[in-house]
This record gives sequence, C-alpha cells and structure tokens, in this order.
Amino acid sequence: MALDSDGRLWVGTYEGGIFIRELDGAWTQHLNDPDDPMSLPDNRIIGSGIAVDPRTDGGMWVIFDNEGLAHWDGESWDVGEYSLNLPSNLLWTAFTDPETGDLWVGSEGGVTRFDGLTWGVFGAKDGLLSPVTYAIAKDADGGYWLGGRSGLSHYLPEGTPPWIKVVGINDQRQVNGPMSASVYANENVLIDFDAGDLQTPRDKLKILYRQTDGTSTSAWREISPGYLQLVFTEAGDYVLEFLVRDQSFNYSRVEAQPLVVLPPPPTVMIPLLGESNKISFRRWSFSACLRLAAPAMSVWR
Repeated sequence: MALDSDGRLWVGTYEGGIFIRELDGAWTQHLNDPDDPMSLPDNRIIGSGIAVDPRTDGGMWVIFDNEGLAHWDGESWDVGEYSLNLPSNLLWTAFTDPETGDLWVGSEGGVTRFDGLTWGVFGAKDGLLSPVTYAIAKDADGGYWLGGRSGLSHYLPEGTPPWIKVVGINDQRQVNGPMSASVYANENVLIDFDAGDLQTPRDKLKILYRQTDGTSTSAWREISPGYLQLVFTEAGDYVLEFLVRDQSFNYSRVEAQPLVVLPPPPTVMIPLLGESNKISFRRWSFSACLRLAAPAMSVWR
C-alpha cells in the first residue's frame, strides 16, 4: 500500500483489485473491466508493488501479477513497454526514492532504477548478494538497503560524473575543442564519439543523443556506444548533443557539436555509370587521370 500525492491511501489486493481510501474516509474499489480500457489493468497486485510517482500529479506505479509494471497518471492507466526494461517478469516490490523521485523495482533478476529518462539494472555481478530482491529502503547517508533471498545488501552510489566527447565527423577529426564541421544533405553522416567513467564499465554506460535545428529540439534517445549514423534531409544549422549516464546515475555535461548541413551538390550524368554529384565526379576524374598518367610516367623514368 502507499499514499498518493493527494494523501489518499492505495491498498492492493491479490484478487480484489485496488481499494482507495478517499480523504473523507470513504473507500472505493477499482477492478478490471475487459470492456473498459480505462479500468484497472489486472485485479492481482503484487504484495508491496504500489509506489507513488512524485513527478506526476496523482501518479502511481503499480506491479500487476499478469500485466507487470504499469503507471497511473491521475486519469488513465498505461502499461506501455515498462516491463521490457526489467530483467525479469517476476516482480516483487516497487519503491520511490523520497528525495529524487526515482523508481526502484525489485525482481527475480535484480534491482531496476528509473529516473524518468533512463533505466538501469543492478545484479549479482554489480555486488548484490543475490539478484532476487524483495525490499528496498534508503538511509540518511544516501545509501540503499536491498533485501533479497540471500540476505541484505547495501549500495552507496558514487558521485563522479562520466565524460563523453565527439572525436570525428566523417573524415573530419577533432583535435582541440569542438570542430567546425559541414556535411551535405541526403548523404550519410558518421559521428564518432568516445565515453568513459572511473567506476562504470563501458558496457554499462548509457549514451543519449538529441539534436536541435534552431526551432525545435528532439527528445533524448538512447544510442549504441561508439558511433552514430545520420542522414539530414534539410540544409541548415544543427547542434548535435550527446550525454552519458553511469551506473550510479551520474550524468556527464552535455557535449554539443555544431554541424552545418549544406544543400546537396549539383549532379552530372556519367556515361555507363549514371548520375553522380559534381564533387564525386571531379574526384573520380582526377583519380582516373592519375591512373592513366602512371604508365607514361613510368616509361619516361
């Protein structure tokens, strides 16, 4: 059970849905109705699987036996794809950090943390006595107590932020500071970047990317480490922004890379080869001339 942001008490049951005690003392029961998409997703709630979401007015997180992790935004339920971010379908407890508002979920496969932007998983390889976690609590020192099948684990996050840096765009390499880069529209753009952290292995880092074109900014999205491949269909001035998060949920500063996207170069028709842009054609012509001149230069020598 848990109190929502309005002070109402939510009590989950195994087969009777959720009972909510209103501020006037009256109780209301909420059940699943297959004909009503706005009703409770499932009537079976896991024991300690209810937690408030302080980031949303009236918001709640609930673990259902059949539907997994779901979110109530004050008006409707969203099952979404939350459970896809969890290491196991067997979920035991939900806990909300009273200071940060982060959601912690204990499961058969470890502890999952969600800060509203990214998800992270802690397991036996990260120091837990057992991945199976039944209870979560936070102490005054900022540490977390995790009760599991094999005993009690204590986790104290470190505070050193990670770093990320753009090192190249196509054949343009960065030497000192952000480079002044330009590319053509409708062509593949390969952005190389590097990231690291003192404590978190590279495979545990979360890399995020977004871009702005001067009028709008896209949402952050997670990308694979190492490089990013893009195609810009519109010419203009862009800013590419990169962010990395370590396992302790420390975020790096934003790495901002300006990029000028030029209109596509004019094209020419090459016999037998088809259409090519003039820049590529000039490079091809120069290379062909060198190949033709090479035998003559060899004979002259």
